[in-house]
Amino acid sequence: MPQQHALIHHSDSGVQYYCPEYVKLLEKRDIKISITENGDSLENAMAEKVNGILKDELLESKYQHFDKAQLAIAVAVSIYNYQRLHSSIDFLTPVKAHNKTGVLTKHWNNYYTPKQKEVTMGAL
Repeated sequence: MPQQHALIHHSDSGVQYYCPEYVKLLEKRDIKISITENGDSLENAMAEKVNGILKDELLESKYQHFDKAQLAIAVAVSIYNYQRLHSSIDFLTPVKAHNKTGVLTKHWNNYYTPKQKEVTMGAL
């Protein structure tokens, strides 16, 4: 059986996401918490991009009932992953890009680059 990937809740550093009751709710459901340290959307640009596309292109701004919102989110995520072509991954869907073998050209910027560690040859 394939291993399930853990759910990650990404948000900006809004005070509502630090609410103890909210944090406990996420922890109780084994949902990992990802909050930007400085409210900088570039800190997790990929998550911010996905959230923006879902909100701006695929979801209404307000739902009258929770069950309708829940269904709309499920449909939007499915469209995003299985139907929506992404220029950043050679106009493939995320599912096709994930399952592709060989080289996949990525067309996005890394705003934060990992720090390079200096290695001295004598230390090896």
